[in-house]
Amino acid sequence: MIRYFFPESRLLMMTVLFLSGMFGGTATQLLAQKVEMEERVSADEFPPDALREVRVRYPNGRRMKLYRERSNADSLTYEAKLLADGYWYSVEFFPDGSLLDIEKKIKFSSLPTTVRGRIQTRWQEDFRKYKVVKCQEQRADGTIRYEIEVRGKGAERTAFYQYLFRADGTFVHLEKIALRPSDMTLY
Repeated sequence: MIRYFFPESRLLMMTVLFLSGMFGGTATQLLAQKVEMEERVSADEFPPDALREVRVRYPNGRRMKLYRERSNADSLTYEAKLLADGYWYSVEFFPDGSLLDIEKKIKFSSLPTTVRGRIQTRWQEDFRKYKVVKCQEQRADGTIRYEIEVRGKGAERTAFYQYLFRADGTFVHLEKIALRPSDMTLY
């Protein structure tokens, strides 16, 4: 009886260890990833105060698209994306219509030289190779930060990351970007 019980227990224990390693590791990785889901909405579904704010702030704005966005912690925000004064803006609001932040798409090369240098030093520590995908100036509560998406190649694989830096180039935060299956082209 013990003879048959031991192999089954061992098999069960090995299965539990294997599955906890597989799913435990994945769960840990998912917590560190940035997952956002945007859904296009009509002006009727967008908070009215927020829509007024966008129209007042950017009277010459055009090509405006409105979104409802859910992120990692199931936080809900609303976002207006538009073109104004030659720049793409993303204006994000809380559900009550109060302003969360304003992001302006800029070129990485337009950042001050010292700021670029600090940021690039950080990336040289993190990656063997990297490429800036998108750079945005973020304004919230009177402070300026830079939100920069980078495709970086580390020791093992290439992935997308979102960095947040202060106006002086000091590192604030890093998140790995989780791509949807439709973001990848399969041949």
